[in-house]
Amino acid sequence: MNLTYEGRPAKVDGKGRLKVAATATTDEHAAAEDGDAYLLNGTVTDDTVTSTATGGVMLYLKNTSATRWLEVYLVEASAAVAGGVLKLVMNPTEGTLGAETVAVPANLNAESGRVADAEAYAWDESGDGMTGLSAGTILKTKILAVGDTSESFNGALMLGQNDSLSVAFSGAAGEFEASIRFHFVDKD
Repeated sequence: MNLTYEGRPAKVDGKGRLKVAATATTDEHAAAEDGDAYLLNGTVTDDTVTSTATGGVMLYLKNTSATRWLEVYLVEASAAVAGGVLKLVMNPTEGTLGAETVAVPANLNAESGRVADAEAYAWDESGDGMTGLSAGTILKTKILAVGDTSESFNGALMLGQNDSLSVAFSGAAGEFEASIRFHFVDKD
């Protein structure tokens, strides 16, 4: 059987499979083209933050969209000291936040004027970390070496309306930074 789509022939084999030539892109790439992919940087006022050995929450991201999933692609962190523990927590209980500063996720499409439908906060370097967040589901803990590390979710971590993710660092005093790459997808 032969079909025509916009003047181009297409073929269906004897098993009903359409034979095509296609180009595949990731959801993140497609979202970036649409102006809906973002990077949340946990260092708002300086290049890095100076963590304490007690440590705490360094970065917090909450989806505020009622119509779209916030799809976490990657969490990246780097430390200047070895032995600190990175902890990712989904849906921590949110009380009154303290020791935080508003963080604005950067749109990864420089031409887009879109702003993320999200609340985002970074530690302001007072105390040991952001306060007002507790419990939640621990997704991952990881002991960091000096340098970069990442935890890739490849779009498997989906946050619905009012779902959130926190990034904590503890166990080592020194320079630290973290970021979350994410994008939005429509709920179908």
